[in-house]
Amino acid sequence: MKTIKLKEITNNEDGFWNNKTLELKKWNLDEILAVKIIEGATPAYGLEDAGFIFEEKIDVKELFGDYLEKDVHDASRISIVSNTPDGIQRRPWTSSKGKRNLKSVKSKLEKILEKLDYRNRDLIIFRTFKGGYPTNWDSIWVFSEKLEDKNG
Repeated sequence: MKTIKLKEITNNEDGFWNNKTLELKKWNLDEILAVKIIEGATPAYGLEDAGFIFEEKIDVKELFGDYLEKDVHDASRISIVSNTPDGIQRRPWTSSKGKRNLKSVKSKLEKILEKLDYRNRDLIIFRTFKGGYPTNWDSIWVFSEKLEDKNG
């Protein structure tokens, strides 16, 4: 396991990331279900800038079925845009449902994580949440180690 000090890889002018860390390690599902939530911000961009490899962004709202197949982007609805490994996705805006317990979507989450071979790879996994209007999100981010760490 390797500890990543977020104050060293993010814009930390206001001290928000002081004393916040992430772990690069092999995870088990119970650890992921109970991962500590980072509220109101994400270290994802700092991780990318530091050379960690973006693997997946899991939309927790999607796991809980907040978006319906019939939801179509049109000019009458506010939409959010998320950048995923498959490209940009548009989703209709949905209100925050609070910090929901991941145990109720355990099997859906595990299927996604299994595609990443999460048990056999060192990964950084964290959850970030912001409730409220107009901006809210609930996402689990997955990163792998830096390229130079893999080769050196």
